[in-house]
Amino acid sequence: MIVRGWLIGALIPIAISACSGKGGGATPPEAKPVDATAQAADVAAVQAKVPADIAITFEAVVGEKERHVAVQPKGWESGVIPGRVKPPAGSPLGFMTSFSTGSNCDGDCSPKDWAKTADSVEFAQFASGSWKIEKDEKLEGGRLVVANGGDRVDIALARWKDGADRYFVCRATLDKEVMAAAPAFEEACRRMTVSKW
Repeated sequence: MIVRGWLIGALIPIAISACSGKGGGATPPEAKPVDATAQAADVAAVQAKVPADIAITFEAVVGEKERHVAVQPKGWESGVIPGRVKPPAGSPLGFMTSFSTGSNCDGDCSPKDWAKTADSVEFAQFASGSWKIEKDEKLEGGRLVVANGGDRVDIALARWKDGADRYFVCRATLDKEVMAAAPAFEEACRRMTVSKW
């Protein structure tokens, strides 16, 4: 009993550190920067929409498994969720503020009706009465929704391709401190480019 209790006590910290990405666990890889000249126009278009009184600088980075390029806030910190970044600790940009890009298979990675899947996974949450839909735009092979929840704005953009085994999504959650930068984050989502479906 003492031996088993000791063993469980020793294994719990190891399991926690593996799940949190610390210690022996795998940490999410940092997104690699891309050739700045290749994405200069995309970054400039996003940066031009950042209000002068909000200190956010954007950069282009290679996303998960080099499948896409994202234009995301520079210096924001990644956590355990791959592709998701948040302002540094102590930032005045809001506790819930975050930005993420990546792909989703919604189960097994095989061709599906991605418009229907994205509607269910990415956009259905905005159907409740607590959201004011500021924009719901059908894109060629995609959809963009900008929803205002009163004290925050959420942006969700999904892109898909017939026959692909996944779709790509860009999301931004902007607390009231940074809601004025919503046009910049919308542009950042629009500028996400997929290189490998």
